[in-house]
Parts: sequence; structure tokens; C-alpha cells
Amino acid sequence: MTLESNAVIQIQKPVKEVFEGIINPEIMTKYFISESNGRLESGKEVIWKFSEFDDYYPIKEIKIENDHSISFYGIQKPLLSRASRSCSPMAWL
Repeated sequence: MTLESNAVIQIQKPVKEVFEGIINPEIMTKYFISESNGRLESGKEVIWKFSEFDDYYPIKEIKIENDHSISFYGIQKPLLSRASRSCSPMAWL
């Protein structure tokens, strides 16, 4: 079973500023994630940590079309886990 989520929001900021806010971990850690090992870049894999969880999650298959779209593939099963979880993939767009 694949869980897919699509989100659309309107932000009253210039497109370049919004894109930088999403791909730059120094900005993203102020809003959505607590840690990241690098910027989101096409073809790269990064590791995210969320403050709500003790675990680290791989973010894979990153695809970025500058000033147009960002998509990636997240794995529900963390890299380092203290509890067992489902290992079903989840696609985030």
C-alpha cells in the first residue's frame, strides 16, 4: 500500500524566497524539521529529524525544478529507531 500526499498552500512571498526556505536546512529547521544533514538537491539523499520523534528519516529521490516544484520520497521506517514501525514507503509531493 502506498500513501501519497499532495499539498498546496499559498505563501505571500517571492517564489525564490519560498524555494530557498524549503531546500535550505538552516531555514527549514526553524519551521518543519529539527535537523538535516544537507540541502535538498536533485538526485541527492538527505536525512531529516523531526522534533516530535527520536528517529532520523531518509529523504530520497529528490527532484527539484527551480522555482516550480520540489518532490521527494520519504521512508516511514526511520534509519535509527527505538520502536518498530511499518516500513511502507510514503511519497510526498
